[in-house]
Order: sequence, then C-alpha cells, then structure tokens
Amino acid sequence: MGKRADFGSNWTDFVANWCSGVAPSIPAEQGWGAIGVLEHLWPEYLDKVLAGGAKGIAIMTPMIDLGITLEACENLVGFDRLLSRMKKGEEAASHEAKFAVQLVKLGYKPELEPILNRKCPDSMISVGGEKVYFEIITPDTCDAMKTAYSEMRSLAQRISKENTGMDVNIKLLTDLNPSISDSILAYLKTLSPSTENTHKMPDVALIKYSTFAPAPLSFEHKQNDVELPGLFVASLNRTEDGIKTRTNVGVSITDERAQRLMSAEAHHFSNKETNILVMDISRVPAGIRCWSPLIQRRFQPNINRRFGAVVLLSGYIATAGIISWRCSVLQNQYAYKQPLSVYSMTW
Repeated sequence: MGKRADFGSNWTDFVANWCSGVAPSIPAEQGWGAIGVLEHLWPEYLDKVLAGGAKGIAIMTPMIDLGITLEACENLVGFDRLLSRMKKGEEAASHEAKFAVQLVKLGYKPELEPILNRKCPDSMISVGGEKVYFEIITPDTCDAMKTAYSEMRSLAQRISKENTGMDVNIKLLTDLNPSISDSILAYLKTLSPSTENTHKMPDVALIKYSTFAPAPLSFEHKQNDVELPGLFVASLNRTEDGIKTRTNVGVSITDERAQRLMSAEAHHFSNKETNILVMDISRVPAGIRCWSPLIQRRFQPNINRRFGAVVLLSGYIATAGIISWRCSVLQNQYAYKQPLSVYSMTW
C-alpha cells in the first residue's frame, strides 16, 4: 500500500522531488498532513500515483486537494458511504465531498447522504433549527457548446488570416456550419471599414468592421429587452511588421439544459422541506455569467418551486496548488420554502 514516506521524509523533500521545486501555496503542515490522510484513508490512491511516476505541480495538486477534502469530511455522518463511492470511481461522490468541504469551512457540520422520505439527498445542514437539504450536480460542457466553440474558433482564424489589420466583431444569429462561415467571409469582402455602422446579414449575423484601433468594438444583442448570455471567441494577431488584427465571434445561448437539469433533480426534494440545488459548473464555459440568467428565468410561479435557491459554483486553480471557487446564490422567490437563513451565509 502507498505510504507518505514513499514521497519523501518531509514536505521539503516532497516539493523538491515531486513538485519540481514549486511548492503548493498552502502551509507545509497542511500539505504534508493531506498526504498522511491519504495514507490512512485511501492508500490505493497513493499506489496509483506512485505507479504512474508522473511528477509536477499539475499532478500533485489534485492529490493534495483530495487529501484536504477527505480530512475535512472524515468525521461527518455518512462519510464512510461517500468514501466508498469515491473509491469506486463515482465522480458525483467527489463533487459532493468538495461541496461538503465548503459547508465545513462555513462552520457547519453537514450530514452526508441523509435519508428523507425514503430518498437520499446529497447532504443536509441545520441552520437556526431549520434543516436545509442539498443536491449537487456537475454539468459537463454539452456537445452543442463544444461544437459551437470549434466552429467559432475556426471562423475567427479564417477571418484573421483574410482581414489583416482589421477589427472584426461578429454576433451570430444562427448556428455555424462551413456554409455559413463561407458566406460571412464572402460578405466581409464587400464591406468598407467603418466605426459607426453595424452591418446586418439577415438571420445570420450582426457585424462591425473597421481598421484596427485600441478601443474595442462592441454591441449588445437583446431579445425582448433582455441581454442574452453567450459564448465568445476572441483572437488578436500581430504580424512581424507590427500590424494587428482583432477578431471577435460571439453567439447568444438559451441552454435548455438548465430546465432539464432542474427537472431531473426535483424528485430528490420534498416540497415540505427547504432545498437548495448546487451546480458545479466549472466545466461550462463562462458558466456563472451565462447560467445565472437562465436559472433565474426558470424560477416561475408554476414550476421549480421545490428549489429554495440554486447555488452556482465554479472552481479554478488560482495559484500553485490552490483550488479556489467562485459562487453565485440565486434565490427562488416562488419556492414552497425559502431558506432565508442561508442567504446570510458568506459563500
């Protein structure tokens, strides 16, 4: 079984030999302790890391983060069941554990996988005598978004190549495909540079086209006076002669997954309890910015009333070895029960 001693005699050895000398931005005692926790609770994980032989801060960061997560959750009710699921490779269990850590940091002691009316929400906390139940989900980047980004990057590259020295800002009104891209490139060849005009290709795109200048071109695209969230690709190229070319390609989105995901999770919750749906949207491009208005529009008098709130989380590595979180709490004014006490918490 893998042991902490296999990584060195102390934290200094570990950093030098396994992190290429780049120390994770956490206290040495905490980092070294995290490896000890893994030795105690999940030595098979250390075995896998040792067998792989890969080194560097990018490899060690997830390992240290896992140890810190397990240490924070070890004494929680339901931890053994959760750990068993994590060892089986259930990705959902890992995300549930990471969210439990956030609750622990807030001073709560969540119960993991509590039983409620023969159902099993992911976690529960008590706030001022009020039980608040959580369900945690992790949407992936959907295939439609992946395809859209690929097509947009391809179009941006072609525009930059064929329009040296220009500023080109495109707001798509339709899904891209090779034929649409070709028509946009052909249309650009008919334009004269202008900082004032917005050119319209009906049902295809809004376009601004001018000689490159430091100030960016921009415009809003609204539907029923509501600014739509969107996907965005930008490029800035410079020739050997110093000529700059900037290309922006964006498309508004109405990702129906927001409603599908909420509908799929509603059955976990009772309409007699206080419930919060947590979405870890770290893998959704511009997730919090794009999904916040989509979720807000799904709070309506006749649907989604079991959700007192939706919490959007997005994780990122801020500095070496540190995984930080952005968070947005969206309150549902139409909920059967609103977790008013939860909104006083600092997420």
